[in-house]
Amino acid sequence: MARKSFIRTLAENIRLRFMIDTEKGKVKDFLVQLEIYEGEWRACIRYNYAHGRPHKDILYRDGRKRKEWIDVEDLSALIDVAQRDLRRNSINTLGRQAMKLSKEEKKRIGEEIELTFEAVKEMIKDPKKLEAMPKNSVLMPVKVKHTGVQA
Repeated sequence: MARKSFIRTLAENIRLRFMIDTEKGKVKDFLVQLEIYEGEWRACIRYNYAHGRPHKDILYRDGRKRKEWIDVEDLSALIDVAQRDLRRNSINTLGRQAMKLSKEEKKRIGEEIELTFEAVKEMIKDPKKLEAMPKNSVLMPVKVKHTGVQA
């Protein structure tokens, strides 16, 4: 089994970590977690397929963890649930960290979550794209300036 992992920084102290396991060209497991930096990086929310069932772990500062089983049929449905939930609720989950963010930063983080998940979905559709990624890659935003000139 091959594992690819990559990180997408959303703000100075907020990031997404992805891990995708493939076997014989098929995606076998998927993990995405929202992490914050408070002296060290720690996970706040994690979605994955471990324990044989899709679920969400909510990880508290004091070490407690709450598991919520997600009733979906397949991996792509789990990815959609994670994308929607993180887009809608990530700012609430971040608590004190979110209070430091401006309205524009919160909006940008939501948009970047959306774009990052769309890129991940494309990689999962074609595992060859995943296999081509170096281990421990960092996904960087690419800003495209629209000039209005048509090719």
